[in-house]
Amino acid sequence: MGQILSRYSALMIAIALSLFSTWWLNLAAATAASPHFQADSFGYWQLAEILSSAGAFTSLTRTPLYPAFLAWFAQLSLTHAILAQTLLTWLIIYGTYDLTRNAEGERSRAPALAALLTGASFNVNAAAGWILTETLFTLLLVAMGWAILRATQSPHRYRFLLIAGLLCGVLALCRPIATYLGIVLVGGLFANSGLRNKPAGVLIFVLCGALLPVMWAARNYAQTGNFTFSTIAATNLYEYRAAWIIAQSEHIAPEVAQAKLIAQLNQEIGARPLTEAARARLYTQKALRIMAHAPLLTLRQGLEGLARIFFDLNNFETKSLCHYLASRSVSRDSSVLAQRYAQCKAGLMSYQILFLLAIYLGIGLLAMSWRTYGRDARVLIGLAVGLVGYFALLSAGIEANARFRMPVEPFLCVLSGLGWSRCGKLWRPSAVT
Repeated sequence: MGQILSRYSALMIAIALSLFSTWWLNLAAATAASPHFQADSFGYWQLAEILSSAGAFTSLTRTPLYPAFLAWFAQLSLTHAILAQTLLTWLIIYGTYDLTRNAEGERSRAPALAALLTGASFNVNAAAGWILTETLFTLLLVAMGWAILRATQSPHRYRFLLIAGLLCGVLALCRPIATYLGIVLVGGLFANSGLRNKPAGVLIFVLCGALLPVMWAARNYAQTGNFTFSTIAATNLYEYRAAWIIAQSEHIAPEVAQAKLIAQLNQEIGARPLTEAARARLYTQKALRIMAHAPLLTLRQGLEGLARIFFDLNNFETKSLCHYLASRSVSRDSSVLAQRYAQCKAGLMSYQILFLLAIYLGIGLLAMSWRTYGRDARVLIGLAVGLVGYFALLSAGIEANARFRMPVEPFLCVLSGLGWSRCGKLWRPSAVT
């Protein structure tokens, strides 16, 4: 009993740590928009205001879930939205704990360690103050992972697969990057021995996962004449990733390459009427052709993107937060503000280095102790690795940074917590008989 209480104490410590971090990073700064409104934030907030006032959603670029979430607070204030996302952050911490507990059991140290790492994450706590999809999307992803794990354990597997499928569809409505997630997960479900002989359950997952995206595409067609789910992926592919390749090939600035590609496409289209969905398809075709003609640059862009996702410290979010924290200094002297900014930046980067070191060392311990894990833990490890791989590979472009790691940060904490929980056993001498 005492051991179990100590595990829940660790969970409470993790939530308290997150509370302090979110207050310091976000709530104390809620009167200033700069730390909270990132590049895409204004678009989300504008859609939320339109949705709140007129009840209309006409964007084909964005999907509706996050603007609908923000619409609840559009008539209130930014602080209320941040408070709500802070509560979601605590649910993420608890979800990480419960996900690991279901795989390892009450007596393992892994759930507490995973929760503590999640509560200590700069990404997880800072994201609560960003007017971006990250916090809501991460919570839904953790919930879907929990439902999939329970489907492999419970006799009520059909119920949990139905929930997981619906959550997979809801994830796509939050961020279009999850559109193809169900395809990857189906392969994992068939690989599981408990579900391999239950094709009806996998079919339920597929149908439920496809239901909401297909309904949203049909709704777009009914309102705009475009049968498309979202055009954001095509825009990113053409205007950012393909433009970067052109910039590197022709030794010009990425902004110049982007303008050149858009001008070329407009010239090719001419006066011919083109729907937004058709334009998105043309974007995708041309971007893939450019990337296929420069495989080494495409590979370089992907590898640099992966490095930024997993190791980047000096990103826009860190700089923005440091500028705000420095501005809270009593002195208005520029040299004092510059010194304060440098101190904030050095402190945050040092903390993130230590955090990432703890995460990746734990994952290394996990690899070394693979044989010690039971069936449920191996299912969770496979699920976590699959989700991390899916989002990392699709996000690894020129626009990638450490913020793109946020949706899978709890799963990295789960892997690391599982690894650190075996730390003592790895070097414990075997009994001699």
